[in-house]
Amino acid sequence: MMELPEVMRSAAGIREYRAEPLSDAVIARVLDQARFAPSGLNRQAWRVVVVRSAQQRARVGEHYARVWQSLMDERCAQGQWSPDDPGVQAGTKFAQSFGQVPLQFTIWGDLSQIEVIDIDQPHPSLVAGGSVFPFVQNLILACRNEGVGTRLTTLLTRDPQPIREILKVPESLSLATVVAAGYPVKWPAALARAKVESFARWDSFDGPPVKASEQD
Repeated sequence: MMELPEVMRSAAGIREYRAEPLSDAVIARVLDQARFAPSGLNRQAWRVVVVRSAQQRARVGEHYARVWQSLMDERCAQGQWSPDDPGVQAGTKFAQSFGQVPLQFTIWGDLSQIEVIDIDQPHPSLVAGGSVFPFVQNLILACRNEGVGTRLTTLLTRDPQPIREILKVPESLSLATVVAAGYPVKWPAALARAKVESFARWDSFDGPPVKASEQD
C-alpha cells in the first residue's frame, strides 16, 4: 500500500486506460473505503450505480460523446474554446472513448437528504455537493491506492435524463458526477500544481501567504 501523501500527490486525472477489468474485490474495497467520508448530519446522501457491462458502458459513452460535442460547439461558437486547443482535443478524444472506459462510477445525490444552505444566495450553489464530493474524493484516493486510475467528470449533469433512463435511476436522485476508472496506460511522471502561497492566506484575503516548507 502507498503512504497517504503519495496517494494524494499522484491521483492524476487519467484519460487512457488498459482494457483490463477491475475485479469485484477491488470495486468492493474502494467503495468500502470511500463510505467513511463525512457528510452533513451524517446522512450519507450518495447513491452509486457502478456501470461495468460493455453494453451499458457503451450507452453511457454514446451520450457522453453527444453532450461533449454539444458543449464544444457552443463554447467554440462563443469564442471561449478553440478546436485546435490541446486541452479541447484531449477532451474530444476522451469523450470518443468514454464508452470503452473499463468502469464508470455514476454518483447521485439524494436531495431530500442534503441541506442546500446557500440556495437563496444570488449565485450558483457551492454547497449542494458538499455532502457528496468528499465521498467522491475518498473513492478517487481509494482507487489510486489500488493502482486504479480515475477521472472525475461532471459533463453529464448538463443533460442527465438519458443517463437516468439508461440506469433506471429514480427522479428523486440528482446526478453529481461520473468517475471513469481503470488501470492506466501510464501514470504521469509528476503532477504540476500551484504553490500553496498562490491560493492560501493567513487571517484575511489580503494577509500574508501561507508557505509550505516543502513543495514540488
